[in-house]
Amino acid sequence: MEVDANNGMFPLAYAYVEIESNSTWLWFLELLSGDLNIRNSHGYVFMTDKQKGLIDDVDALFPHAEDRHCLKHQMEAISRATTVSWFHAEMRKMLELSKPAHDWLVEKDPRH
Repeated sequence: MEVDANNGMFPLAYAYVEIESNSTWLWFLELLSGDLNIRNSHGYVFMTDKQKGLIDDVDALFPHAEDRHCLKHQMEAISRATTVSWFHAEMRKMLELSKPAHDWLVEKDPRH
């Protein structure tokens, strides 16, 4: 993702692959690195949806880059919870991801 002049994010690069796997993530990230001429990963931030293989490949290729997790995916998981136990399980995941976001959500009525 890149940030525009209005502080909005937009995708910087994407690819269509037959299947998401470590090899396709590695292929994509190697191409991205070459296209952007990344020699030193300081100052780069990769935002992911916490996919294990993707996080590992980003860490391997860009050891000095910052890794962040997309809050949108966790918020969607919480909002889709249809049972109390599922809701609490997703809220525990949110607490691990971001205590301030978790604390803000705790103040809201779960029905909303």
